[in-house]
Amino acid sequence: MPLQPIRHTRLLFALLVFGIATLFCQLCIPYTLMQQESYALFLTTPDYLRETFAAPWPIAHLVGNFLVQFFHFPWAGPLIMGLLTALAYVLLSLPFRRKSLLLFSILVVGLLVVTSVLLTNNNKVRAHERLNRVEYASIRHDWKKVLQTATPEATRKNRQLLPYALLALTESGQLPDKMGRYPVRSVDDFCPEQWSDRRGLTFKAILYDCMGVPNEAIHNTFQAATSLPHGTSFGTLRTLVRLNRLKGDNLLANKYAAILSHSTLHKGWGASPQPSPEGKGVVQEGSPRLQEGTGEAPLITPTYFYNVTSLLAHGVYTKTLADRSLCGLLVQGDLVRFRQMYALLPHAEGEPVPALYREALDVK
Repeated sequence: MPLQPIRHTRLLFALLVFGIATLFCQLCIPYTLMQQESYALFLTTPDYLRETFAAPWPIAHLVGNFLVQFFHFPWAGPLIMGLLTALAYVLLSLPFRRKSLLLFSILVVGLLVVTSVLLTNNNKVRAHERLNRVEYASIRHDWKKVLQTATPEATRKNRQLLPYALLALTESGQLPDKMGRYPVRSVDDFCPEQWSDRRGLTFKAILYDCMGVPNEAIHNTFQAATSLPHGTSFGTLRTLVRLNRLKGDNLLANKYAAILSHSTLHKGWGASPQPSPEGKGVVQEGSPRLQEGTGEAPLITPTYFYNVTSLLAHGVYTKTLADRSLCGLLVQGDLVRFRQMYALLPHAEGEPVPALYREALDVK
């Protein structure tokens, strides 16, 4: 086979491999790739470089982390994975000539198609992608996307989605009305005590942020980062900047923003109050969430439901805390404490009482 046709064959199959790999990543694992950026870290600081080169395969890790930071953009992850797969094909195909190149290329494309189909229909891959989708959306407080993914049917098949769904219902003001559609068995479904891994601690950080307890959100953010290779990540640092801005500690927020500025994509990021996760307004000192409580937050314990009721008892009030406390009491079947708690909580004048609450209060 002449040299020119060999080049054309290699180029044609490289484009085919790139297209298949990119399409698979874009359709099947986009949120898995974007969350990888959240767990990764690439800095130009001496400490980071020293730590990287002290570990095995330093160049591979350095290049890998440099590329992963671009996964922050929804379109970048699939494109980079497609390019890397196409590059691997080209390098592996270099020893082949004539008919052997064509046979090798057909074999590679066939294996890639079969692997993509198998992974697309693999329950573990799909479940992992759903979890990453709800985690990604929860971090950004995109509760509509969470509920679109963690539907009642999906939570019955995978109960790991249930805490995200209940938080999304709470934050969108739908918990009392729609909780009954979900497979809630106990208050542990709101925040499982056994969730002590990175994903569970990240969820607790999101939860306590929503409940108006930024110090506990910061604590869980730090705890979640301990399992990461460098003890921190892009997502960890961005969260710490936002939470410290929220509680008014701009000195500490500036410190984390300065660390982020040593990465490729965070030049100047976080130098001033950042947009809230919902994209509405800015998070800054004197946040309304911090002003709602009138008391001091008590010591947080490992028991989620105790913390919720204790925070309310100490005068730390948010709508999130109120609904999660009241609905938790109903899940426990404790109508006496529910009525006592409901009577103590503030209610807006003219605010309609949810049907679930009216039934428990025996209001006609």
